[in-house]
Amino acid sequence: MHSKTGNIVLTVAILGIVVLLWVAYFYFTLSPLAARTDAQTQPTLIQKGEGLSEIATQLEHDGYIRSASAFKLYAILSGSAHQLKPGMYNVSSSSSTSEIVRLLVHGPSKEIQVLITEGERLVEIDSKLAKFGIIRPGDLIHFDLDSMRDTYPFLLGARSLEGYLFPDTYRFFSGSTPKQAVIPFLENFADKIGPLIADEGRVDYDNIPIIRRGIYSINKIATIASLLEKEVPGSDDRRMVADIIYRRLKIGMALQVDATVEYAKSHGDEFDTYKNPGLPPTPIASPSLDAITAALNPKSNQFVYYLSDPKTDHTIFAKTFEEHKVNKAKYLK
Repeated sequence: MHSKTGNIVLTVAILGIVVLLWVAYFYFTLSPLAARTDAQTQPTLIQKGEGLSEIATQLEHDGYIRSASAFKLYAILSGSAHQLKPGMYNVSSSSSTSEIVRLLVHGPSKEIQVLITEGERLVEIDSKLAKFGIIRPGDLIHFDLDSMRDTYPFLLGARSLEGYLFPDTYRFFSGSTPKQAVIPFLENFADKIGPLIADEGRVDYDNIPIIRRGIYSINKIATIASLLEKEVPGSDDRRMVADIIYRRLKIGMALQVDATVEYAKSHGDEFDTYKNPGLPPTPIASPSLDAITAALNPKSNQFVYYLSDPKTDHTIFAKTFEEHKVNKAKYLK
């Protein structure tokens, strides 16, 4: 009898230890992956129709939880399994599983703040907004401009939204229509650029006089500004290079802007200013206010060539091709 009782006690003790170890492991799997000081916060989109298993797998794959199984078990035990709401969340790797579950039960914030940086391209902006769950991938790339040209006349000569998604901080709602997402960009473009070209209160986007350089449309100005944005970092240097671009256009000299070569790889050879004379057919990025101001106010100079020093980002100018070759050997070696 004593032997039988001893076996029962031993079995219970072993089971108790196993249970304690399992409980300890379970609580460990619920703990944060990172300390607060090392945490990374990234936007995470929970799609409509995703179930508990899909959400748990996504969070584990993205590096926010230790275990999808533990996440599911905790959600079930806490009664939250059917209360997780779709939407865009800012999830931190320093959050525990219980904190993330509570976040998903509470639901996403109504507004999503997005920073569009100077020089971003249409495909990059489209991808960014899609990542935040604001639009579907491709909504901006394939946007129908005809529906907006009457309201925003600067789009009359545009082939796409490239160059017109003005860099700034915007607030959007999750699941916006393409038009709802586009309007804040276009309103901002009109508000910022209109006053720069207004003549006695009238804005004519098709006939913009550039002193000593002629009359240009807003599409050409935005295109020149996008080249300056991608090629030249300093405001004064941008005005100098703008003058070089206008003079090269006037004499029919190839612009040979390196940034267009990279853009042409994904958008076609017509954008390559080494292979084609004149400007690319559209802007190649979203120019900043500084770049657009430089395009509108070129600084007269006698230079014909320029390059950027990769070590200092300074622009090095030359009057002759021979001088330019010397500069290339010196700064681009």
